[in-house]
This record gives sequence, structure tokens and C-alpha cells, in this order.
Amino acid sequence: MRPGDWPASQGFVAELKYSYSVSGQNYVGSFEQKFATEQEARECIHDLAGKLAFVRYDPGRPDRSMLLPQSLEAVLSSLSLATDVNGTALPRRNLPQWSLPFLQFFLALAGVGFVVSLWVHIGAVFGVKVAPDYFFFLLHVGIFVVFFPAVLISQRLVGNTRRRDFWKVALRDVPPWLRYGVYVCFGYAIVNFLFFMTNTPAGGRSPAPPTQVWRGFSGHWMLFYGISFALLYAGTVASRNQRPT
Repeated sequence: MRPGDWPASQGFVAELKYSYSVSGQNYVGSFEQKFATEQEARECIHDLAGKLAFVRYDPGRPDRSMLLPQSLEAVLSSLSLATDVNGTALPRRNLPQWSLPFLQFFLALAGVGFVVSLWVHIGAVFGVKVAPDYFFFLLHVGIFVVFFPAVLISQRLVGNTRRRDFWKVALRDVPPWLRYGVYVCFGYAIVNFLFFMTNTPAGGRSPAPPTQVWRGFSGHWMLFYGISFALLYAGTVASRNQRPT
């Protein structure tokens, strides 16, 4: 990697060396990728070491080759590194270290909220109300307690990223199981809501929510607590990665 003599506004350049074989003969090529920060460039080099990518070469001169930006972008995407339309990696935005205790507090609340919501939902699916009635209000209010900080954190991490890349950037630092878990919760919340709307009998208001209502709302509780947990987890990673000043 070499920053070069460019102005700081042009960022840093990672020089990627790659090797390929043609008819049993080994060749070496290089590819340069521009990044907004030195940390992003170093992370790219570290993450791409040993990875496979498609190389295009001249059949008449196999020593002449090029690594297509589309090929590199596919590898970066598999590593959850967001890139813009030109293949340039989007800057990784860190958070101040002093925010870590607050993030961990809300992260724990979101985790507890998700677990309790899941417990309530499983009980409601089997027609059992497992929690006291006041939990309905607590779980409802708890969504706002953790979701608003999560939204603020995501806005800080994503910045001016295009809307279609929002989740790709916001969740790039979370484990794959957590990222896919958010997608599963989103899909299940839609299915559960449709089931709730088509299977809840019409009738007057009761002093306590019936199990069907617990089931309908708990699906959304799981979604919002799950999203909040994932975004706050990404925030804790960004806070830990911030270098002391």
C-alpha cells in the first residue's frame, strides 16, 4: 500500500498484487484501489489476502493482464465491504470511544427486549399468554428506547450513502448470522402480520389483549429489537475501532 504524494482529499491507494497461471506458466500483476482513509486501505489488503478473483489477460501476451473492477467489487461484496458505483470503497466511519458504554447499555436492552419478545411470541403461537399484561406496554415502549439511538448510530455510520446501500453499509461490521437474522425477522414480521390480520376474530375491546394480539405485536417487537441490536452492535464495533486521540 502506498499513500503517494497526492493531496489528502484524494485519499489513499492500496496496491494489490495478484498471481495467475497460463499454460503452466505463472505471472504476476497489480491493481490499484482508491480509498478515503488509510485504515480502509489497510483493511482491504488484509481481507483480500489469499482470495480468488477473475483476471483478464492477453492471449498473445499472457504477461499482460488486468483485474476488472467488477471482479474486485464482487470479492469486496462477499467480504461485506461496501463500494460505491465506481468500485471505490466507502469510508468506514468510527464513533468516539466515550460512546462505547452507552452503546453497550442500549445493546443489552435491545438484546433483552428481543429475547423477551421471542419468548412471548412463542407462547402466543401455542395459544398461551406467558407474560403479565403490563409487559405489553413495557415491550411497546421499549422499542422506542432502543430504536431511536440505533437510528442515530446508523445515520452516523452510513452518512450520505445511497439509500439502496444503507443496510450494506450499516451492517457491514456485524457477523453474517446477525445480518441474515435481521432479514429473516423482517420477512417473518410481514408473514406474521398478515396471519394476524386474517385470523384475528372481530369483536369488542377486552380489558386485556388476547393471545392473538400478543402474537401479532410480538412479531413486530422482535423485528424492531432485532434491528436495534444489529445497528447498536455495529456501533460498538465502530467505537472500539476508534483510535485514541
